[in-house]
This record gives sequence, C-alpha cells and structure tokens, in this order.
Amino acid sequence: MSDDEDITRHYHGGDKHSVEAHATTPAAVRATQREAARKFIEACGLHGATCDEYEVVSGVRHQTASARFTELKKAGVIVEIGTRRTRSGKGAGVFVILTAPPNSPDKSAATLKQGELFAE
Repeated sequence: MSDDEDITRHYHGGDKHSVEAHATTPAAVRATQREAARKFIEACGLHGATCDEYEVVSGVRHQTASARFTELKKAGVIVEIGTRRTRSGKGAGVFVILTAPPNSPDKSAATLKQGELFAE
C-alpha cells in the first residue's frame, strides 16, 4: 500500500473535501496516526476495539479514526472479530491485532488470512 493512495476513496466517492483532506495530510502524519490507532487496538488485547472507542479515548475525529482503521485493515494489521454497540447504539466492528501463532516459522501478520486467525 502506497501511503499516497487514498484507500477510503470508495467510501467517499471522490468527494472533493475528502480528496483535499487526504492530499493535505502529510504521509508522516498519517503514519503517526496509524501507529497510535494500532497501539490502542493492541492494548485492548482480545477484547478488541471499535473505531468509536478509539475516538472517545484519543479525541480523534471520526473521519480521521475511520481512515486509519481502514488503512490498518487493508494492510492486514487488524482483523474484525465481532460487533459492539457505539455511543449512538449502532453496531460497529470490533478489531484486534492480527499476529502469527507463536510456533509459526513466519512471524509476519500479513502472511495470515482472517480465516486462519482461529484455525485449528
């Protein structure tokens, strides 16, 4: 994934404000925001985290938090394991960090597919 690629484009359909927001947010800032979101999800362990929960704790706006979660999903860093209610009572995906099993010869999370997370 190129950090210049707007992977949320299909959500906003090329809305000029969303395109501008992506274009004017430096790649280093997006990377720092992504890492903060990743650390939060990791700290939540198997309980996982929703984007809404991250927004509450971090103070990050929904558009920013959602974009960073989407980037982490696309990169194979996080995986959705269920649903929980948001502050508004709507269902939201619950995400955990995708890691390789301890005895796996390849420790790269990106080598696992979602179905392999709980493989027997």
